[in-house]
Amino acid sequence: PNDENALRLMNACATSMLEKFPDIVFAYGVSDEYSFVFREETEFYQRRESKILSICVSYFTSVYGMKWKDFFPNKDLREPPYFDGRVVCYPNMKTIHDYLAWRSYK
Repeated sequence: PNDENALRLMNACATSMLEKFPDIVFAYGVSDEYSFVFREETEFYQRRESKILSICVSYFTSVYGMKWKDFFPNKDLREPPYFDGRVVCYPNMKTIHDYLAWRSYK
């Protein structure tokens, strides 16, 4: 089972992502994972997958560390947080919808 405060912290990180990167139009969290959907015509970092991945994962991780005490005021962060990530380019919105539906059942 997931810790409620940890889930709220992840949601706060996702909200920060949406605020920081206006090309992200949708964020979807399941368990301890988040999916971010960029607008179809984005030119964010010239659509370079490796750049998008490194920027997004590092920003999410930084926000997680910065907001830790907001959600765990009496608990020290014992190790630096880190997350993995991947970029997948789907051909159309239906495929994205199907992927997110699959994630919700997984």
